[in-house]
Amino acid sequence: MPTTPYEETADTRPRVRRDVLFTETPDGVIFHNADGGFQVTSPSAYRFATLLVPHLDGSRTVAEICTGFKDPQKAMVGGLVKALYARGFARSVPDPAAPDAGGTPLEPAVADLFAEQIAYLDHYADGARRAFAAFRGTRVAVLGDGQTARWAALSLIRNGCAAVGVEAALAEGPATARDVDAV
Repeated sequence: MPTTPYEETADTRPRVRRDVLFTETPDGVIFHNADGGFQVTSPSAYRFATLLVPHLDGSRTVAEICTGFKDPQKAMVGGLVKALYARGFARSVPDPAAPDAGGTPLEPAVADLFAEQIAYLDHYADGARRAFAAFRGTRVAVLGDGQTARWAALSLIRNGCAAVGVEAALAEGPATARDVDAV
């Protein structure tokens, strides 16, 4: 049974949320986002954060990050990761090499083209590629023939929806093919 913050987090893959910033303060470092923040007080806290945070991208476990560290450094990493988890500033993510369970796999070219949309989904939940593939495979009908319908259809296409049906008047409208080709 884990007893230290390091032992509790060693097998997790921490990913700091994209909206989290950290700033040097006279006493250490403050981690913050739009919802709040917390301070780590230590003369070396900011330097520690600048060295550690880039590695908290979900690609490695805490144990892998701490390879070669002595126990005091492991304790510092475990404590910070646990604090980030507790405040919702980071989350443990699945192994990126593991396939997304279930769903239709994405072609690499599609995943590359819509990487920003997938990253946005990933910011909030696991299974972003699977969720995007489900969105991409959903058939959507846009009703209407005005500017709102036109922009709704284009937005769906530009964000990866592969099957967007529109009314005939909208499909025959000006610049439709040019707008879609821009995607």
